[in-house]
Amino acid sequence: MALAAVCAMSGMYWLVAIAAVGLRLWWPAFRDLASYGEQRALRPPSATASGRGWAQQVSKRRGFMAFYIVGTVVATGLLSFVGTAACPVPGLVSADAAWPMRLFVLHMVRRLLETGWLQRFSPTSTMSRFGAVAGASFYVVAPLTVWSSSCAGAIDAAGGTTRWFGVVVALNIGQQLIQADCHRRLSRTRADPKGTSGRPCFADRCGGLFRLLNWPHYVSEVGLYVTWAVMLNMLWWQTDGRSGWSSTISCAVVLSPPWLLALFSLLNLGATAASSPPRL
Repeated sequence: MALAAVCAMSGMYWLVAIAAVGLRLWWPAFRDLASYGEQRALRPPSATASGRGWAQQVSKRRGFMAFYIVGTVVATGLLSFVGTAACPVPGLVSADAAWPMRLFVLHMVRRLLETGWLQRFSPTSTMSRFGAVAGASFYVVAPLTVWSSSCAGAIDAAGGTTRWFGVVVALNIGQQLIQADCHRRLSRTRADPKGTSGRPCFADRCGGLFRLLNWPHYVSEVGLYVTWAVMLNMLWWQTDGRSGWSSTISCAVVLSPPWLLALFSLLNLGATAASSPPRL
């Protein structure tokens, strides 16, 4: 039942996070507190002052580096528990149950490398202390959500998952490759001395998927969390006699947090896109 408690707590976290996105959209003071980077460039000088307390500004690059370091450490640590007493999945599905966490570790390591050695940030690109703490909490709860749902979903599994599980794994890897390519193109454009104050130009200069979408890197991010939710659902339904886990309430407790995580990702990145400068 410990896994059920973790699933329930992560679900509550995502409900609160979704409510916070609503505050970000409709409460100007909170919107400024939660904004960062290019979004802050659109604010008047009085709104982007250094501030104090939770509003005090920190480097966006350092903040993002901290996010991905935290995510990498947490995800790697949780992955090591798959198949142990903390995550007692049967041998037949232990490999499948570990895939969601393996992919999350890959995502974190890739984003850490991109942030540290590929992406370029303006010296004036900042975020508030509140945004830094909130972002760090995301990268604690997100891997915990994936881990707890995968472990709970694999308990009492009858056998390995179907070949469609492998298809979803491949889709996740594909989304990661797409996002990496988008970040490479954005970084190349930001480095162009002809750019406007370091802001990226889309379509004609970025190319690739930017010719079709304004925010393909955001779309791929949402796609990643959708594939994790699908994988965790597939682990749940490969079962045989779950005992107390088979009730509707237990199913909702285990399966809803990954979908809430995907919904939060969609709403949060949508709000970020809406409040960012127009693409040239």
